[in-house]
Amino acid sequence: MEVAEVIEEAEDCPTLTVRKLEQLDSRAQRSWGQFETDIDDVIPLAVRKVAETDVNNAQTDHCNWMEGRSPRDIIAEQEKDSDLCQIIQWLKNDQVPSEFKLQLCSPAAKHWWSCNSQLKFKDGILVYEWLDTVPPKLLVMVPKSMKQEVLVNCHNTKVAGHFGQQKTYNKLKSRFMWHGMRQDALIHVRTCEVCNINKKPNRKAKGALGQFHAGSPMERIHIDILGPLRESTKGNKCILVVIDQFTKWVEFYALPNQNAQTVATTLTDNFISRFGCPSMIHSDQGKNLDGNLFRELCSLLEIPKTRTTAYRPCCNGQVERYNRTIIQCIRCFLKGKQRDWDQNLQLLAGAIRSTENRNTGYSPNMLMFGREVQHPVDLLMGTSHATGNNKQPSEFIRDLKQVMEEVHSIVRENIQSA
Repeated sequence: MEVAEVIEEAEDCPTLTVRKLEQLDSRAQRSWGQFETDIDDVIPLAVRKVAETDVNNAQTDHCNWMEGRSPRDIIAEQEKDSDLCQIIQWLKNDQVPSEFKLQLCSPAAKHWWSCNSQLKFKDGILVYEWLDTVPPKLLVMVPKSMKQEVLVNCHNTKVAGHFGQQKTYNKLKSRFMWHGMRQDALIHVRTCEVCNINKKPNRKAKGALGQFHAGSPMERIHIDILGPLRESTKGNKCILVVIDQFTKWVEFYALPNQNAQTVATTLTDNFISRFGCPSMIHSDQGKNLDGNLFRELCSLLEIPKTRTTAYRPCCNGQVERYNRTIIQCIRCFLKGKQRDWDQNLQLLAGAIRSTENRNTGYSPNMLMFGREVQHPVDLLMGTSHATGNNKQPSEFIRDLKQVMEEVHSIVRENIQSA
């Protein structure tokens, strides 16, 4: 202190001049004024101690996993929990539940009883002894009523930091335990509004599902296997369904099996040989339709091959919808032991091809051939679609081409508005 130095200097010099005393007095006054200023900023020890206690208490309350929760509250919530209350009762009474009682318990209660040797009581609270650490940790068994509170305190608070899924789960499993904790932590982090707004996702975005349209016949066909069905008298067990996306032309082929070789041979000999190569083939991800053999066939014929998204049948909705129609039609003509389902298959396909489609406004026959085919009822009632005019081949082709162009144009408009 400068004041002490001034006093000490005055004691060492008993014979001082008046000028010297005035200088010392002036220095003492300045030092004392500065000392008083410093004193104003000094916090008394008692006040400082109380302030530090308040700050520590505030931090402790903020870090606490459950604000205002006492051991008695936790015990009460555990005893109210439908899963934990049974475990607590059995452990306290040293009971071993019968197999019948366990069968009536929830999956969570069955799981905890299977590891009951690791369940303990600490201050009346049911805890789980985690043996993978040295020394073993005692993890609080969290009842369902407290799960959300624990998740919020381990993820949403300032001391939790809004970390990701794995870090949040690691924080949870170092203190708590409940059935399905990992899944709950994952869902909580994924649905956290703050994280979704402020964090850049590190997951690679999936491509949006696109729509594919066809504007002419044989531009894109859809294929699928319907079955397995009950083995018919001819030895067939499934059906190869082929649909042209634009005209809705359908073909059904009964197959003894759904091996890739059988499917590829049937498609080549019965469909491609009659209608030519389509511009594109679309199927699901089945190995018989998307395996090496089928892809080699498409490569040989220079046909692009596409496939559906996994676990999304709607990506091949054209053929999936017709599968239901086929089953309904077959069911109407079954006899006896239902082993004759393949006898009328081609007639049923012809019936579908001659029926007007709701989306296109025309029948598949009209869109594929440019005319309607004759049915027995047409011959019987005299309602044949034949004009009876004798045309030269060139005239017939010209008129047919004009009709096809007009019809296809209307169909494209109908498909866009459907």
